[in-house]
Amino acid sequence: MPLVIDWAKGSLLLTEEKTAIVGRDNSVDVTVASARVSRHHLRVAFQGGVWVAEDLDSSNGTFHQGKAAKRTEILEALELKLGAREGPVVSFTVIQSANSSLANTEATSFTSRADISAVLTSAIPIGKRIALRPRTRIGRDAANEVVFGGDLLVSRFHAEIVQTSDGCYSVVDLRSANGTFLNGQPIKRAPLTVGDLLTIGSTVMTYSRGALEPVDESGGFAFTANGIGLVIGGKRLLSQVSFDLKPRSLTAIVGPSGSGKSTLLSVLSGQRQPTNGTVQFAGRDLHQSYSELKNRIGLVPQADLLHTNLKTRRALEYGASLRLPRDTTPQERRDRVSSVMEDLGLTKRADLRIDKLSGGQKKRASVALELITDPELLFLDEPTSGLDPGLDRQVMNMLRGLADSGRSVLIVTHSTANLDVCDDIVVLAAGGHLAYFGSPFGVLGAFSSTDWADVFERLEEGDYSRIGDTTEHSANRKPLKPVEFSFRRQQSWSFQFFQQAKRYLEVMASDPPYLALTVSLPFILGLVAQITGSELGLGPGDEESFFLNPEARSSLLIILLGAVFMGSAAAVQEIVKERVIYQRERSTGLSRSSYLMSKVVVLSGVGIAQAAAFVLIATAGRPLPEDALIGDNSLLLLLWAVVMLTVVSIAVGLLLSTLANSPEVTMPFLVVSTMAQVVLSGAVPLVSDWILDVTRWFNPTFWAMNSLASVTDLNVLTGSQGDDLVDLWTFDMENYVAGIIGLGVALVVFLILAGAGLAKNERHL
Repeated sequence: MPLVIDWAKGSLLLTEEKTAIVGRDNSVDVTVASARVSRHHLRVAFQGGVWVAEDLDSSNGTFHQGKAAKRTEILEALELKLGAREGPVVSFTVIQSANSSLANTEATSFTSRADISAVLTSAIPIGKRIALRPRTRIGRDAANEVVFGGDLLVSRFHAEIVQTSDGCYSVVDLRSANGTFLNGQPIKRAPLTVGDLLTIGSTVMTYSRGALEPVDESGGFAFTANGIGLVIGGKRLLSQVSFDLKPRSLTAIVGPSGSGKSTLLSVLSGQRQPTNGTVQFAGRDLHQSYSELKNRIGLVPQADLLHTNLKTRRALEYGASLRLPRDTTPQERRDRVSSVMEDLGLTKRADLRIDKLSGGQKKRASVALELITDPELLFLDEPTSGLDPGLDRQVMNMLRGLADSGRSVLIVTHSTANLDVCDDIVVLAAGGHLAYFGSPFGVLGAFSSTDWADVFERLEEGDYSRIGDTTEHSANRKPLKPVEFSFRRQQSWSFQFFQQAKRYLEVMASDPPYLALTVSLPFILGLVAQITGSELGLGPGDEESFFLNPEARSSLLIILLGAVFMGSAAAVQEIVKERVIYQRERSTGLSRSSYLMSKVVVLSGVGIAQAAAFVLIATAGRPLPEDALIGDNSLLLLLWAVVMLTVVSIAVGLLLSTLANSPEVTMPFLVVSTMAQVVLSGAVPLVSDWILDVTRWFNPTFWAMNSLASVTDLNVLTGSQGDDLVDLWTFDMENYVAGIIGLGVALVVFLILAGAGLAKNERHL
């Protein structure tokens, strides 16, 4: 009565004479890489005619159906969760009948659950080596011949290997979300030759004569910086930096201000291309194979990676929806988020807004976002910045635990208080020179110093240009040609757009002051229009004034000012305040246009409602033009022109937001832009009209003024004649339509410019 044990990384066929140990240690039979799993967690054995799973006094316990289980009899298929009620799952299936010759075989591991049936009938043990069939499908779905069920980076039907007429094999990508890579390069179809490296999700395999053999990752992946140098604008920021990052280690980069710590981190994480030198990860050049390797790298910048208005679980679920492949189900995403939160101790704070978390908990939340894709490398920039000594120690211990659970963790820090938990220290001197690499306990001796303050003084004064290389491997320092990083979308454009729009609405709804201002602004501006306007509104004067209404021009000026201000004010901070979040999501496959259009659509919906309320309040109780270009009422045409101007102003605000360096400088941008547009609209008399002839082509308010003036027959209301007559203001439908078309063109132009502004910011990563 054999037993099949299934877990995230494979399957194990166990006969009655054999015993299996489940735990975190690499030496056990079933290795479950989770910090909550003990090194020797569970023993599975056949006792008294029944299979039994016995907890080995693990630190966090074993759970069956939500209850702690010390000893569990396996009578049929069941699941046990290790370390927590929502911890890693290990499944057991009892095989009621099987070939008796299995009794003398060793316990057998599988990459594919589907191959077990062949073993049960043949008694030929099959190890991790995958023998290829004429057609072998690989994916997450159980219908594949090779199943990687626990890897969410693998699509349900990811790739297939087919045998050609000459007996050779080719690999075909089945339009997978994360791509299929052969020797580091994404492929659609390619022939396999002996020694080729095939990467699917988090698994790397080599092709060997009709079979795939998984690369042994138990010791982690090698990561080496070889002669890294960087020059920007004629200034050298890094100089021949070389070192090895050990697998499953915690390494810190320290040094005085301006020594290039964060710059080195950006190069090591693939965000910036070095001027010379290479970064080798898993046997590939990181920058040349970035599209393949980016999902193996987690990057936590100093700023928060999550919208602080959202609850912790919701923020992480949105992050998971944008990072995991398109064919993962909502339940799979929720399960992954729950697992990561449990590992980082955030479960009790799942329903707490992120801005209510402590500094250390916020950093854990940002780390949790990166762990959703289960990266092998985790980079953090100043993870303890602004934390008190107690929280500093907590965060460093958390990172120590992440390294112990199987990841290589690299941090940039200015704090030297808790470096004793690190395995290695990279010390940079002024000019980006490597001054020391090694154990944290050897730093003071290497600099003949008694404390870190003395070390930093020596780093400012000494010459360290001759150290440079501490790698254990030979370094290839041939300069690389610059490469354009490719961005592979995890999901369709429409899915990304929907998720971002939904998240944006939720962020707005969770900010009461923002909601109050958004609702009250059109009423405030409408009341201003009521106070400053004439009782004649936009209608003609009385008979004594020859039916003139010269103040109608001022009334239109107030309407233009309100529309421009509402639109631009709503959008001017929306991109710059999310720049860090956007850049990180962009590097993981976010579509630039879906991000921009999610802002435009949501803000336009809000702007249209504001514009309608504003116009109705501003014109309430005031006369409107007696004659209408269409129908009996000119209000709808007035409203449409104001709505169009508001939407275009939103696009202008988004453009300004891409140009700003910080949210603080957007207010001057807003004031200058609003005043310039309104003054040059034609609603304000100028000393010379030639200025309007020059600025009209890039000022949307000019075209809105023409539409409004034509609807109100402003030339007649103001008594304009001769040289004062403005042709574009005459009571004519063509003039109105020309103004609307001008606004439409301006909308397209400013959206294109906003997209270009986003692209420009990406080049400065």
